Amino acid sequence: MSLRTCFVFGLAISMMSMGVLSPVEAADDIIFLKNGDRVSGHIHSMENDQLEMTTSFAGTIHIGWMEIQRIHPAEPLSLTFHEGTKVPEGIGIRDGDRLILHELSADGPIGFADIKAIGISNLYQRGNIALGGNNASGNSNTHALNLSVAYTLRNDRHRYIMSGYFNRGEANGQLSAENGAGTARYDYLLTRQVFLSAQQLWEADRFQNLAGRSTTTLALGYDFYDYLTRSLSIGAGPGFVYEKFTTDSATLSPAVGWFVGWRQDMFGGRVTFFHNHHGIQDLILRSAIRVEAQQGMRVKVYGAISLNFEYDLRFNSTPAPGKHAVDSALIFGVSYGFDRMSPRSFLIDRDSSRQ
Repeated sequence: MSLRTCFVFGLAISMMSMGVLSPVEAADDIIFLKNGDRVSGHIHSMENDQLEMTTSFAGTIHIGWMEIQRIHPAEPLSLTFHEGTKVPEGIGIRDGDRLILHELSADGPIGFADIKAIGISNLYQRGNIALGGNNASGNSNTHALNLSVAYTLRNDRHRYIMSGYFNRGEANGQLSAENGAGTARYDYLLTRQVFLSAQQLWEADRFQNLAGRSTTTLALGYDFYDYLTRSLSIGAGPGFVYEKFTTDSATLSPAVGWFVGWRQDMFGGRVTFFHNHHGIQDLILRSAIRVEAQQGMRVKVYGAISLNFEYDLRFNSTPAPGKHAVDSALIFGVSYGFDRMSPRSFLIDRDSSRQ
């Protein structure tokens, strides 16, 4: 990776982390009391029937839990219920171990007396490790190994996504495939759905004579939805591509990149469909169009263990001389996956309709 590319990527990450690219002031949580008063500020927690809140006019205050009539949270609240509490069916949106509502009210289906504690949290993580391959002997002697990993961590306005894969194959004692790629991405959410993204993609492929390709993309993205059980995001923006073939000198070119990420759980989470797509268009040098896509399904067989069926596609409109434009792989294997939040936590989502 060139020094210039490293600098651009690092600067973008730093600016996003500090909110310099687009500073966003957090909205206030609004508490409506039973006596008719209204208090605005930022909720910290609720324990022992006392809600702690920071206000602009009185600093940190404590409000009796049973004195509250209604809460409009600006950010999700993580609720812990008293043992034995049954949360009614048919309300809100069920998302794994979450229940998403637009507000919390003493007159609502969830009683305030059933809530033991509140903590501000929108932290979740999900990941998957898949291993596949084949081994055939007799008239043909082939071996293949496919390894892929993916991990997402989100907290409030920050989301970190890392993924990678490695493929290696042999046919009759001769190496027939060896390639790999890794992606690191940081998203800063400006709103519930709009985000800024900085993404770094690294690739290598011995049979494409590709010693290394580093793609840096700064993008504007949009979440159609982002839940534990389903997600759909798209994004596009400018970037730079550093490329080094074993048969040619290194190049650095401006580019335009885009990405799509989709995941959907079905049949109670027993089956998961997924599609991840990353594309880049060089603007000056080779004017190449390159696309990487992984799609498939996972079927749970026991606990977090699933059977993995995946089809990977890689396209390069200007491959090295004598090489094909399209590489593909059909992968069968097993995978281990997880979706996690705090145990027994339910979330109240922000009210997007509130002015």
